[in-house]
Amino acid sequence: MTRAIFEGADLTNAVFKDAILIKVNLTEAVLTGAKFDGADLTGATLPNGDKWYPGYDMTIFTNPPDGDASDR
Repeated sequence: MTRAIFEGADLTNAVFKDAILIKVNLTEAVLTGAKFDGADLTGATLPNGDKWYPGYDMTIFTNPPDGDASDR
């Protein structure tokens, strides 16, 4: 999937394992509990407006300190 627009979407607990998400727009999306293991997010815009890069700590969105996601 390339250039998909998930702006403002509720993607709580979504599973994107090994997905190709090149240049997707996740601006203001809710990603609590979402899984991105092995996903390619090259050029993606993240919920806070940052651009994704290899090694980006997605847990700030998927398991935020004030969110209800668990480490299960």
